[in-house]
Amino acid sequence: DALRSALRSGNEEVIGDLFQKCEDPLMKKQMCLLLGRHRVNYEVEDDDEADELNELIGNVHVSEQFLKLAQDLDVMDAKTPEDIYKSHL
Repeated sequence: DALRSALRSGNEEVIGDLFQKCEDPLMKKQMCLLLGRHRVNYEVEDDDEADELNELIGNVHVSEQFLKLAQDLDVMDAKTPEDIYKSHL
């Protein structure tokens, strides 16, 4: 929430402090995805997973992630109205 507020107010100097205070690796990945979505140029340097986090910020694997999500939701193939509405019931 703090990152979202900082991005909305245009206060990008706080981003480094937020990354240093955050200890949860999943939360850091979510923060990087949010930075990538807002197209903020920020580079993580002092982290064990810096390469992976910088790839998330740079939207390197976004198309692959969307395809994986589409496969998980089973929306890759076109469906007919009968598949959706189950008119036989």
